[in-house]
Amino acid sequence: MASQFDVVIERDEEGVYVASVPQLSGCHTDGISLDKLMVEIREAIELCLEVQGREPNNLEFVGIHRVTVAAWVPLPVARGRHLSCSPSSFFSGLASPTSS
Repeated sequence: MASQFDVVIERDEEGVYVASVPQLSGCHTDGISLDKLMVEIREAIELCLEVQGREPNNLEFVGIHRVTVAAWVPLPVARGRHLSCSPSSFFSGLASPTSS
């Protein structure tokens, strides 16, 4: 029996198309054209289904919304601290609430 999947398609800064499948965690690929991308994402879906060996997540596609935020927004954290956007400071800030 055939299954249907929602595919999210974006184009990166170099013009390469990138596809991901929300129902299959980690299922994504890219292609230089939409036609090639569709071939690649079908193969990626088949591979993900085979490797995961379980039913895909039962997600209902609702829509895509574009959200605009300021270029820099301080993020409040416990005890009034703020985090920078660097991953290392973000994770170190979460690891120990008493560290500075």
